[in-house]
Amino acid sequence: MFFQLFNHQHAGNNSQANRGAIGSVRSWISFGLVSVFALGSAAIATAAEPATAGLERVIARQGEIEVTAGEFHAAMSEVPETERASLAQEDQLLTRLVMNIIRTKALAADAREAGTEVPFLKERLLAIERRLLAEQRIAEIRDSIQLPDLETAAREKYLVNRSQHKIPALGEIRYIALSVQKRGEQEARDLAIQLAERVQAGEDFNEVFLANTDEPESHGVDRGRIADYELSDVPTPDDTLSKSLLGKAVGEVGVPFKQRGMYFVPMLAAKTEARSASFEEVKDVLIEQLAVAFRAEEMKRRTSSYESSPLELEEELLPALRDQYLESGKR
Repeated sequence: MFFQLFNHQHAGNNSQANRGAIGSVRSWISFGLVSVFALGSAAIATAAEPATAGLERVIARQGEIEVTAGEFHAAMSEVPETERASLAQEDQLLTRLVMNIIRTKALAADAREAGTEVPFLKERLLAIERRLLAEQRIAEIRDSIQLPDLETAAREKYLVNRSQHKIPALGEIRYIALSVQKRGEQEARDLAIQLAERVQAGEDFNEVFLANTDEPESHGVDRGRIADYELSDVPTPDDTLSKSLLGKAVGEVGVPFKQRGMYFVPMLAAKTEARSASFEEVKDVLIEQLAVAFRAEEMKRRTSSYESSPLELEEELLPALRDQYLESGKR
């Protein structure tokens, strides 16, 4: 949507990052680095199966190098859990994941043939095993924690800090977008100022908008419109829209501004003022805050025994090991 051009709470759009990753994948595919057989359906279906089902099934190959479902699961397990579903929705991202597995296996085979040695290989493999076991154990402990009824505590927290719970002012914004690439810097800036003056003087916004906007028609009902934008009385440096409309009444035009290669002429079409939030409106947020704190405290309590014994350091050996790395940093 076009309003993602504004920073504020709409910055950091994941879809943009995904599009960048997809672009990289397409460039890899265009060189024919790998042939994936029905990966889009096979890999996603496999990911939903129990971890013990079909782990040896081949899902892709390049020459003599094959990728099994088990290797796919292992690679997916390295992706943060919150991002796996997004990755699974994009066949091209899955393809890149498989290509990375193949590339790693090819490099490893080449290293073995060349007699490459990995420093502390046995110890590092054991460290990886211990880390994975520790992470799994932490997950098991976390999942076993039973939350108490936190609604009463949430209500008490709300009453103690009632003045802090606010529903922010929300505005419906209409805007005209002018492309610097299309018009040039000077023309886009001058036209933005002119259009702001015309609308403020009483010209119909819709007519001025339709005659001048450079926003694509493909944006449909969201073209030139932002619903429920959080307007701040103390805008952050990147909240250019709130700064532009600061102190403006409904129907007034904000100060034109440039952002991401566009000049914007915003108008405040409607506004609901900030107000105190009821308990019901913030209950879920407060309960989640209490739940996070409860889980953290319970995790600390259940794992504290791992640090209960005093730490004993070899006074001569540890400094000697440390010095090896200090020396390597000077080279």
